[in-house]
Amino acid sequence: MYLCFLKCARCVEVGRRACEPLGASGRGVGEWGEWGGRRGEQEREQSENERMNDKTKQLVGTIVRAMEDKKAERIVSLDLSALEGGGAVCDAFVICQAESTTQVGAIVDGVEEATLRESGERPWRVQGTDNALWVAMDYGDVMVHVFQAEMRDFYRLEELWGDAPATEYTGER
Repeated sequence: MYLCFLKCARCVEVGRRACEPLGASGRGVGEWGEWGGRRGEQEREQSENERMNDKTKQLVGTIVRAMEDKKAERIVSLDLSALEGGGAVCDAFVICQAESTTQVGAIVDGVEEATLRESGERPWRVQGTDNALWVAMDYGDVMVHVFQAEMRDFYRLEELWGDAPATEYTGER
């Protein structure tokens, strides 16, 4: 059983894989909707051998470029679609760190602007902007994690998903 990223009480209760914002029509309404319900069209069944699709790879590239533009450090993407058993909550993680809460906010804003401009994508949900120690952005197939250095060293997401192929970005593209 897989739970939604937010582990909301409703999804835990019914054992849902993911939840989305819902409007009166029952379809997603973006970041201002009520939480509950399935992702519907964005949720897709994956075979064990399926890899990231071109749209997901393009989104990861856009996110990485936006992070580089805002001088993010230690940028890494993890290809979770390559994991055996399909137990990942999404196809990819993109992780970076910043030295201050101001820089974390700038990176988050830069990623939102770039993804909207280049691919028309908006995050389903953004969490952590209040304290800007760890901001998580849910793009459905891609999760973005922007940490302050101390928080990244504490949570070590790369180690948690250590079986996933990782790509490190040096900013020299």
